[in-house]
Amino acid sequence: MTRRDALGTMPKLKQENTMKRINITKEQAAEIVRGTNGKFFTVAFVKKDGSDRVITGRTGVKYDLKGGVNTCAHIQSDMGGAKYLNVFGVKERERRNVNVDTIKWIHTKQTMYHVEG
Repeated sequence: MTRRDALGTMPKLKQENTMKRINITKEQAAEIVRGTNGKFFTVAFVKKDGSDRVITGRTGVKYDLKGGVNTCAHIQSDMGGAKYLNVFGVKERERRNVNVDTIKWIHTKQTMYHVEG
């Protein structure tokens, strides 16, 4: 799978017959990411500058967190709750803030969630 394929469309996985594909809303997407409880997932979203990004990582990592708190936690989303989720990307080995309003899709366990709207 090329990076370009992964950004614009949902990736084609080898085990398609075992993969569940579910359409969800933005609110449900934020809850799914928050509910991973430190387990690995992949998320695609639109960055602030308009470009796409795909991150494989997990939430809840305290490693290298300056001051021990997320500095973007106070910014509220249009749908309530925090607008940004702090994700530790395993490839970059750095933290990234994922805007919950611009999530395109999430892959966790054996399920691919496509965000509508």
